[in-house]
Amino acid sequence: MVDYGKVLSKSLKFAFSPRRWLQFFILDLIFFSILFAAFFNSLTEIVAMIVSMSTAPATVLSFMGLLAGLFIVIAIYGLLKLWITGAIIRQSYKENEKMKKTFMFSKSRYLSLLASSIIVGIIVVIVSMIPFIGAFLAIIASWVFFFFIQSVVISKYNFHKSISNSYNIFVKKPLHVIIMWIIVTIISAIIAIVFALPIVVEVFALVGGFSGLLSATGMSMALVYLMNNVHILFILALIYLIGNSIATTFQLKAGAEFYLELNKKLKFFKIFR
Repeated sequence: MVDYGKVLSKSLKFAFSPRRWLQFFILDLIFFSILFAAFFNSLTEIVAMIVSMSTAPATVLSFMGLLAGLFIVIAIYGLLKLWITGAIIRQSYKENEKMKKTFMFSKSRYLSLLASSIIVGIIVVIVSMIPFIGAFLAIIASWVFFFFIQSVVISKYNFHKSISNSYNIFVKKPLHVIIMWIIVTIISAIIAIVFALPIVVEVFALVGGFSGLLSATGMSMALVYLMNNVHILFILALIYLIGNSIATTFQLKAGAEFYLELNKKLKFFKIFR
């Protein structure tokens, strides 16, 4: 029987350690600052561009160029985050190992991490597009591939074996995987929501709720407020980034701990089979 309490308590302790979540936070802060500065420096031009797109089709090209730049920034962010993800998982079961060494190890496993992430991402996107049952199939896929990253880092499997290993664990222990997935998802969401509350309350109080935010007047008020209170929003966004970094670290640590626990159980049953 998996000791869920032990796994979760260890994961929460690990996740709330600044030494762990700061790694994601620093990356998020750098890229958020880049996007934040680019957005506010170009806010007037972006609004004018969106307004004139219907009357001046040439502005569509400028808008597409802006989106292309945004896509490049997000792609670089994703590649770096995957590297940190590998290092955090390594730290999850090698807590006393020097941080530099965990990043070097993640670098050595990077191609398998990238290949498996791309394959799993493509599969999830494809099944999610199936009419009527796409969302449900995407959830099932997240159960099936719950351990593919852990398999790459902890067991040192290549990309195709890591995916098949994750599948085999789910087939052999589906109830355990589903229960853990639900618990980890709920706790991660709670952490993220708590840290997001300050900025959500601030924006909703400004425009009078979600319906106000969707109205033209509400959007105008929000834009004016953004221009005049950049520093406040930046601080509130930093609070959210801390919570998001903690939630991400918790997910990875819990996944690693649970993966190790299930592997112990499966190896035990193989011995006495």
